[in-house]
Amino acid sequence: MDNQSKPTVLVVDDTETNIDILVDTLEAEYEVSVAMDGESALETVESDPPELILLDIMMPGMDGYEVCQRLKAQEKTRHIPIIFVTAKGELEDEKKGLQLGAVDYITKPFSPPIVQARVKNHLELKHRTDEQIKLNSIISENLNSVITLLSTLIESTLFDSRGHAEKVAEISVHIAKSLGLPSDDVRNIEMTAFLQEIGKVGLPPQLFKKNISELTEREKVIINSHAIRGASILENYPGLQEVSLLVRHLQENFDGSGSPDKLEGDKIPIGSRIVRVAGTFHNSVARVQGGDVRKVLNGLEENAGSSYDPAVVKELFKFVNEHKDYKAEETKEVLVHELKPGMELATGIFLKNGTKLLGKDSVLTEKNIDQALQFHKKGALGDSVTIKI
Repeated sequence: MDNQSKPTVLVVDDTETNIDILVDTLEAEYEVSVAMDGESALETVESDPPELILLDIMMPGMDGYEVCQRLKAQEKTRHIPIIFVTAKGELEDEKKGLQLGAVDYITKPFSPPIVQARVKNHLELKHRTDEQIKLNSIISENLNSVITLLSTLIESTLFDSRGHAEKVAEISVHIAKSLGLPSDDVRNIEMTAFLQEIGKVGLPPQLFKKNISELTEREKVIINSHAIRGASILENYPGLQEVSLLVRHLQENFDGSGSPDKLEGDKIPIGSRIVRVAGTFHNSVARVQGGDVRKVLNGLEENAGSSYDPAVVKELFKFVNEHKDYKAEETKEVLVHELKPGMELATGIFLKNGTKLLGKDSVLTEKNIDQALQFHKKGALGDSVTIKI
């Protein structure tokens, strides 16, 4: 086996004797490089990342803990397995190293066969992890292709929705990030926005152009079936099971009066609540004559707590006022205990259970501020309110 095909290992230790022992132990199987201090180790990793690092803890200047912490803080180097090799053998020292991201811990004086076994095991594990990362990347690319294909199919079938999915996805992602949701949830919400109308494919397109008051009971049943139809289509695609669940619950109402499962409040997946509001908003803006954003927002707020999650509606208002394409008026967030009489609400004040305390455009008085403070103390009201400026 030539050196170029050998796995690469970096040994970091400030004692030449230790370096010599480790190099002698590993050089037959691995391409070994060395560094005698923390700064040199970081420079070596930056220029030529190894596949594994054997790292001493007690070194002058930058110790092994700091080296490990810096490497784990960078995307380029955080996946490199680090094994601490040190004379320190206390449980707390080992615990600290593992908490910083090290994969193993070998104490001095060390046995060469043990070092060889540990290095071999962790390199094999790393190689399996690397293969899984590559596989996940391929799956992700294929999934993106599937989503693009399905989204194109939806928009070519439902002519009026061209460009709709992309805009709903933008708004939904913004709201999801504003609410602090994990990246995996944000990704599922984005996919849901692109695929939310897939259940409409194959249904009579003219039904979706009618006002609710114009629909017969049978037509209402057909329209209300599209979320379930969409979910049943998506659940058969690997990687889209969670998206399928979000699509299924896009017609649930916050007060429990929706379909298909009559879920209520937080029992409705947050992704479904977000895409429902974003989709309704964008659809309504497109249909309202003159694109009257304020009229659409008023309608959403009137139904916050019944059809829609008030917290999501509030984040939508923020989005609208941060984007010049929609912006209607200047607003700002004020903490509940900073409210003052005479302030005018840009959005309503809702309790966490969806109950409206005050409507949008209300002018605050001492009395309703006191009421808001009481609910806030009880934990029934959020920390801030959006006012006009």
